[in-house]
Amino acid sequence: MKVKYRLWIRRGLVAVVVLAATVVLLWAVADWLTSARLREEMRLSREAGFPLSPAEMRMDPVPGEENAAPVYLKIQRLLGDSDLRQRVKDIGKAASDDALTLEEKRKTIRGLWNTETDRLLGLAKEAAGRPRFDADLDYDRGLDPLPSHVAHFRRVVRLLQGAFLIAEPEERAGLLLPMLRPATHLLEEPTFVSQLTRAAIVSMVLATWEEDWEQLPHGGGDMAGAMAELAKHADPLPWQTALEVEAGVFGMQLHEAIVTGDVASQGVGLPTTRWTRLTARPIRPIMNFIQTGDLHADRRLRDLLFSEPTWRVLENIDEFDADEVMSRHSISGRIKADTYFRLRHTAAATEARVRVARVAWALERHRLRHGAYPTNLDSLDPDILPNVPPDPMTGEPLRYHQDGDGFLLHSVGLNRRDDGGEHGGRNDPEDRDDIAWRVNRNTS
Repeated sequence: MKVKYRLWIRRGLVAVVVLAATVVLLWAVADWLTSARLREEMRLSREAGFPLSPAEMRMDPVPGEENAAPVYLKIQRLLGDSDLRQRVKDIGKAASDDALTLEEKRKTIRGLWNTETDRLLGLAKEAAGRPRFDADLDYDRGLDPLPSHVAHFRRVVRLLQGAFLIAEPEERAGLLLPMLRPATHLLEEPTFVSQLTRAAIVSMVLATWEEDWEQLPHGGGDMAGAMAELAKHADPLPWQTALEVEAGVFGMQLHEAIVTGDVASQGVGLPTTRWTRLTARPIRPIMNFIQTGDLHADRRLRDLLFSEPTWRVLENIDEFDADEVMSRHSISGRIKADTYFRLRHTAAATEARVRVARVAWALERHRLRHGAYPTNLDSLDPDILPNVPPDPMTGEPLRYHQDGDGFLLHSVGLNRRDDGGEHGGRNDPEDRDDIAWRVNRNTS
């Protein structure tokens, strides 16, 4: 009985050893195959200009006198005061409240203004005098390089909106570039969060300019300079860079953290322990497979979203079957496709707002120079705007209608349908989303 018992034990041990050896062999084969596929996908991504490591995202250092980041740090500390933060929020709310008339807005803002908001305004102007932004980000130390003070960019613009509305006409030219500077500084922050903030800032600034159109220094160099800065926002390149950072660099950092177990050095926010290293190796083939699919999906999405003009990209998005194409290569591809498509729509809308604003300013300068608005965009003075940009939504000319002593200029919006310059808002049953700029001097 004992011999038989020992024999079964021996057989059991042999079976366990054989099974373990088989599992190890299968793991080794899977690890080799998935690692080879991942290396090949990384090679293709790099050949396509897709950065995959923090070193590949390094930017040239910014001279101290040109760097606005230290000034924003002062702004951040100042806004640590909850009372001031609320005051700035109330100023911004009053500046953008459509229920208030312009005079009511100015009265409300003047009532909220005090010495602390004056000090904050001085810092905002100082930041505007520095054209670059570099928070000395170290991508090796964290998956999210976005510094905390970027969250204050919108607050700065809200304050500047209020300052612009209550300033005397001769003082407004000095506030044009400060209103735009936070958005231009964000051009150097290559993350989706910063690019969404940039788009929101552009929209906020343009809404203020449109409302107080009569008080803008249309013929002066300040407005020309502001429009030159604004033109930078029509370039979708920062959105492409944001996709590259979010997908390529951060994705690879997270992958390396998981497959090595060295989570601390990859900035995941957890300590590296013997346990994290031991548990990392067995799941490496699975993570290699997932990361390979993600890189392939990201490369496909980048080609789809940024390789052609905006109007063509929007058509491609409509025709793209994300369920069929992305799920073959990436577990998260379908989710990524939806996210990136929404961000690309935001980029397109920002691009359209900027183009409409640039052409509206050119129309106003044409009126100042020639005494009347042109009958059509082809008649616009080429010395003012040599090339009238097309509607990015369609690739066709922007819609322009001269109305007596005013005009209506608009893009057809993301629905690519001419709604007569009407925008019905998020819950509009007719889905009207034209991006328009109206000037009506007949009633002013």
